[in-house]
Amino acid sequence: DDDDRCTITGTGDANENVFSSTSTGSLTLMNLVFTGAGPGASGVLVNLLGSVDADGYTLTVRNVESSENGADGIEARFDEDDGDIVLDFTDVVARRNGNNGFDVDINTDDTSTVTLKNVVATDNDNVGAEFDDESNGGMTYTIDESDFSNNDDGLIIDGTSAGGNQIGALTVTIDEVTASSNGNAAGADDGIQISYPNGADDVSVTITNTVANGNTQDGVVVTRVGGSGALTVVLERVTTNDNTEDGVHVLRNGGSGVTTVGVDKGVSTGNDDIGYHVEAAGGGGVAVVFVDVNADSNGSDEADDDNIQVLESGGGDLDASFTNVRASGAKAGTGLHVDESGGGDARVLLDHVTASGNGEWGIELHETNGGAMTLRLAAPITTSSNGEDGLRIDANPQVLLAAGTLADVSGTNNGEYLVNIVDGLAIPNN
Repeated sequence: DDDDRCTITGTGDANENVFSSTSTGSLTLMNLVFTGAGPGASGVLVNLLGSVDADGYTLTVRNVESSENGADGIEARFDEDDGDIVLDFTDVVARRNGNNGFDVDINTDDTSTVTLKNVVATDNDNVGAEFDDESNGGMTYTIDESDFSNNDDGLIIDGTSAGGNQIGALTVTIDEVTASSNGNAAGADDGIQISYPNGADDVSVTITNTVANGNTQDGVVVTRVGGSGALTVVLERVTTNDNTEDGVHVLRNGGSGVTTVGVDKGVSTGNDDIGYHVEAAGGGGVAVVFVDVNADSNGSDEADDDNIQVLESGGGDLDASFTNVRASGAKAGTGLHVDESGGGDARVLLDHVTASGNGEWGIELHETNGGAMTLRLAAPITTSSNGEDGLRIDANPQVLLAAGTLADVSGTNNGEYLVNIVDGLAIPNN
């Protein structure tokens, strides 16, 4: 019961934390309120940097509030002498702090786990919750029923500060989270940001039942710098509307591992740039599956601001499947844009797709660097009133129609053709 909590108020002096611990023994904080730390000071500081060995350390924080402090609400530091760290934050509030709600640095040699459940980290001057992860042993994050809104950035899990070094596998599971309305006039900021450096281990991110609307950069962004490990991103019932840049941005920038993105029952509309933006510049190729997705009305005045954009440029193959997908009303761009420019093959399924009223093409399929394109169609595919073609296919050397027929594509009032196979067949509007 919140009424039974004990309140500990800081002196307000600069750099004087309300509570601090350097003990290597496990720590439990329950039924407490920490507030009033002065400039540069945190409500709670757990500092295990240095020569101490804290293998197996567990920090449990339950029914605690740490708000209105000069720096962070809860600050924790661990280094390479520590391992098998377990951090459990349940029923925790960290609001209106001068820096972050949560500010956690983890640089250990062993696998560690972080759990946040029923956490409120809102209205902080910097980040709602930031985890700088430089672990060599791998990390598992489970984040459930929490709110990271109205900060500068909402939720950050950042492995890139390891300077490109290999770190262990990263597994992130997020469910029933809100990360909306983050950002301020000084910069562009994300709702949920997850990044990982070069490494041989796999990265798996699963986000379900989550809302990231109205942020001043991306709603959700997942970045992998390189490495040979896989990058897998699964989004189910995730809403990312009205963000200043992309709704969802998944980027693999180099490396040889495969990139896989699945979107199920997603909504990403009204974003200023791209609704769903997948870029794979690594040699492992990319596979995307979109089912029951609404990606209408994205983009501003840029021709490359598409509703859905999937790009492969690293030399691997591209597999893309779209079933029951809406991609209409991009202001200046294309509704659904798939581009294999790395030299690999492209395999595309269009099944019950609507891409109408876009500024450029309704659907654009590119395979222009020597690979083969295989296309499967299942009616209805509706593409009307686009600025250019309804369906544009630019495939060099060839496109193979492996299922369905071009009669599965219908539409009227496109600026050019209903179907345009560049240097091949052109079908007028119905």
